[in-house]
Amino acid sequence: MRFSLSWLKQHLDIQASLETLIDSLTRAGIEVQYTYTSGIQSDHIIIAEVLSYIPHPNADRLRLCQVNTGRETRQIVCGASNFKPGDRVPLALPGAILPGNFKIKETKIRGELSQGMMCSAKELNIAEDSEGLLILDPQAPLGVPLHHYLQPDTFLDIEITPNRPDLCSYIGLAREIAALGLGTLTPSPSPIIHLDNTAPPFPVHNTAPEACPYYTAILLDNIRIAPSPSWLANKIKATGHRPINNVVDITNYILWETGQPLHAFDADLLNGSTLTIRHAQPSEAFAALDDHNYLLTPQDVIIADNQNPQALAGVIGGRLSCVSEHTTRILLEAAFFEPSYVRRSAHRHGIHTDSSYRFERRIDPHALLAARDRAINLIIELCQAKIASAPTILGSPPPPPPPITLRSRRITEIIGTEIPKEKIHSILSSLHLKLQNETPSSSQWLPPTHRHDLTSEIDLIEEIVRLHGMESIPSHIHFHSQPPSTTDLLYRRIQNLRYTLASRGWHETLGEPLLNPKTHALNSALPILNPLNEHYTHLRPSLIPSLLKAAAYNLSHGNTGIRLFEINRITHPDGSESYLLALAITGLNADPHWLEPQRPFDFYDLTSITSLLENNLRIPHTCLTTPPQNLPSATKKLYGIKRDTFIAEYDLTTWLQSPEPPPPTLPPLPKYPSARRDLALLVDPKITHSTITSIIQKNAPPILERFFLFDQFTDPQGEKIPADKKSLAYAFIFRHPERTLHDEEIEQALQKIQTSLSQNTQATIRTI
Repeated sequence: MRFSLSWLKQHLDIQASLETLIDSLTRAGIEVQYTYTSGIQSDHIIIAEVLSYIPHPNADRLRLCQVNTGRETRQIVCGASNFKPGDRVPLALPGAILPGNFKIKETKIRGELSQGMMCSAKELNIAEDSEGLLILDPQAPLGVPLHHYLQPDTFLDIEITPNRPDLCSYIGLAREIAALGLGTLTPSPSPIIHLDNTAPPFPVHNTAPEACPYYTAILLDNIRIAPSPSWLANKIKATGHRPINNVVDITNYILWETGQPLHAFDADLLNGSTLTIRHAQPSEAFAALDDHNYLLTPQDVIIADNQNPQALAGVIGGRLSCVSEHTTRILLEAAFFEPSYVRRSAHRHGIHTDSSYRFERRIDPHALLAARDRAINLIIELCQAKIASAPTILGSPPPPPPPITLRSRRITEIIGTEIPKEKIHSILSSLHLKLQNETPSSSQWLPPTHRHDLTSEIDLIEEIVRLHGMESIPSHIHFHSQPPSTTDLLYRRIQNLRYTLASRGWHETLGEPLLNPKTHALNSALPILNPLNEHYTHLRPSLIPSLLKAAAYNLSHGNTGIRLFEINRITHPDGSESYLLALAITGLNADPHWLEPQRPFDFYDLTSITSLLENNLRIPHTCLTTPPQNLPSATKKLYGIKRDTFIAEYDLTTWLQSPEPPPPTLPPLPKYPSARRDLALLVDPKITHSTITSIIQKNAPPILERFFLFDQFTDPQGEKIPADKKSLAYAFIFRHPERTLHDEEIEQALQKIQTSLSQNTQATIRTI
């Protein structure tokens, strides 16, 4: 939200520099995103009066103007057309420098002398956009530098978090700055109005008290609609809006000043003599102020006359009863609407207004009457209005928040240091909390009605930390390590799974958790009770649709080798959740290469990775909810995929909850050298390698570390070995873990192996 510093200073005597103000707000959790200054401080830009003008003799769209500066008359060539003789406008004299380093000097334009430049609000850095010249108040002092009349202003763009709706107004932000010790609040004048309680109140019926528990209205007549005075118009411009008329500008001004939205109905345009707060009828039409027509639902709450909806409660007013230059009577509404109803209506119809922004976050219902009376005062003052009815009051504001108990011991436990009791009392009192009761170990505080976010002890401790300053709390270094939590272990297993797949060329995706009913079958999908829009209405029951969408997108953009996976939660129709791993593979296995031809991915490319997951990461095969398979043609057509695509999906829920197997332990590297001996055995062809392996293992001496077959040879002609025999050559690796082996030991061990083989297989030793 954008705040004017000069407007803010009307509610607060700021005793800090702009840099200190920005830094303190940001440290307190109120982020100042950026600042900028409007206007130009230059004595060469003055207030002048247009005396007369004629068309430029050499240009159709230019005018030759005679302008009075208060000391002399100057000729100005101007392209604007929104002025008339007698208007007072900003005039940049030669020597002035406008934004963009544009220097003003006397010059000839199409052959005619121009002795300066009349300026628009945009050219003076007062507004982001403007049409024509900036027309000043007729009473603006002639010849005075413009910055004396319209002082340059600094604007702060502040990010308001959803839990702090009290900051959505100038009074609220001023309260916060004062609590930070950067200034003193300026007391706001109490509205003094004389309500006519003898006249009957305007009839209003409330059939939706759950949505509107508190509603007030009052009738004012003798209204004189006119442009707002300059001070009010400038306030509206400071909010980034354009002034409309005095009544509408007053309601907008009160909204920004107090945070309370108001609405004014043209009472003469209401059908009948009563209003009703009710739920809309199915497909009931509503003509809104934004020139759009909306079809309402029974979930929408409206303020209606005897025929039509005249306002969508808390969101936007109606076009049929809007205030115009013909208005002479208004019904001024001030209400408290429950945030959930306003939020749903605003999101359902895509209408976001300054009013809905505040109602959605919850206004202070106990400040409603003060804001209403402030508006009535201004309408009487600026519109010459008269009060024509007693106030209508329906319901009552919700009860104020209950007191909160704050324990001294708990403050120290949470913060990690002790803060003096006097400091704590000072902080909470500056936030307008009232001390109700106090004991040696605790105190009881009543939150103000504008801070509905303060509901528990931890909220007060957070406020103490925030205003005391995180930088003021000493740090403590803890030397003990914290054992991993369940969440840490879960994260580690998922990360290990991610790294395993990524290291083998697979790419992770992150799909949308919501499904579009136009593109997905929703038979097993859980619907969302309050979807943000019509495109995403269900929670996904599988990860495969989002993987296929990503695969189709990549194929359409020229990527040929697609190996995608996603690890995420899904939602079952009963509302329970599971952690799934989905795999999808399609396209070609490699980029083109002259040594090796390309081939498309096949079923075995997918099963090789599923085997790896099951063997190395020990994901049980029973977790496969979608076994590896080729995608059906109909499904491929639905996603626009023309290649064979293979998919699989695991339910990891049970695996993630099971104890993690201990990591494999590797033996230390051997300290002593090994010795190798080779044997070539002549055996009957019927003797298998497994038979020989079994005999060696049964009779292996302790120093035999390992052995392996490295050659097999047959000679059908019988030239080198008998034709009815085969030769199997084995290598034997011997090692002692504690010393170097002697040749005699090795030969004895090898001889033992030979003897066992000869006895069991009738093998003979062949010389290699």
